[in-house]
Amino acid sequence: MDRAAENGWSSVALPAISAGIFGVPYEVCARAYVAGVKRHLEANPESPVTDVRLCLFRPDEELLGAVEEALEEGF
Repeated sequence: MDRAAENGWSSVALPAISAGIFGVPYEVCARAYVAGVKRHLEANPESPVTDVRLCLFRPDEELLGAVEEALEEGF
């Protein structure tokens, strides 16, 4: 997200990489995924990045549910 802001981009898409071949538990991945975006946006209110898309390579119901839960909890 820092590089996107440095380049003046208004949008960025981020994959949940560690939930795949690295086997990070979905709940841990989802919380870190959402918290990282939130932390960046709160720390950089003047960032040109206003559209963040969280992309899931495998639309796994369990992973999707974990990300939705993390978003609802405000991580």
